[in-house]
Amino acid sequence: MEIITRSQAKSQGLTRYFTGVPCKHGHISEKLVSSATCLECIKLDSAKRRKEKWPVVHETYKRYTKNNKIRVNHIARKCYMNKDKNVRTTTQFERRQANYANYLLSRVKGRAKHNNMEFDITIDDITIPEVCPIFGIPLSFNKNHNRDNTPSLDRVDNSKGYIKGNVQVISMRANRLKSDATLSELRALINYMEQYIHES
Repeated sequence: MEIITRSQAKSQGLTRYFTGVPCKHGHISEKLVSSATCLECIKLDSAKRRKEKWPVVHETYKRYTKNNKIRVNHIARKCYMNKDKNVRTTTQFERRQANYANYLLSRVKGRAKHNNMEFDITIDDITIPEVCPIFGIPLSFNKNHNRDNTPSLDRVDNSKGYIKGNVQVISMRANRLKSDATLSELRALINYMEQYIHES
C-alpha cells in the first residue's frame, strides 16, 4: 500500500490515506482524511455498538411479532405457499436489488455532502436483504420511497457518517423509528411505552 500523508491525500481529493504508522491502539490501517480516524478502529467500534444495540433491537422485534401475530403469520404462510414462485423471481429481485442499491448510494451521497458528513462507502458496501433484519418484513422496491417496507440505508451509529462498517439496509419503518436516537434514548422510549401500556 502506498505511503501518503494526510495533507497530501487531502490535496489530491482522496478520502483515505495510509502512513504505515500504528494508531494509538496499535492498528496499522488506512485512516480517514476528514478525521484522521483509523478504519480498523471504526470497524471495531461499530461492531461493539451493534452488539450493544442488539438487545434493544431484539426486544423491539419480539414486541412487534407479539403484537402483530396475525400479520407475521400471514406473511410467513404466504412466503411458504409462494416458495416456487419466489425461486423463479430471484433473478428479477437481484436486478431490482442492484438498481435500488445504486439509488440508495446516490441519495445518501448527496445527503452527506449537504450535511458535511463523512462519506467513503461504495456500492459494494450496500447489501439489500429480502426482509428487514429488524422487523422481519419483506422489503419491496416501491416507487413511493417512503413506504414502511421500502429499503432504507441506516447509519448504525448516528454520530458517524456514511462510512465503511457503519451502514446497513433496513426497512423505512425501522429507520424512521430509529431516526437519530441514541441507545440510551431508545431504552428510555421503551421504558416509557412499557409504563404507559401497563398503566392504561
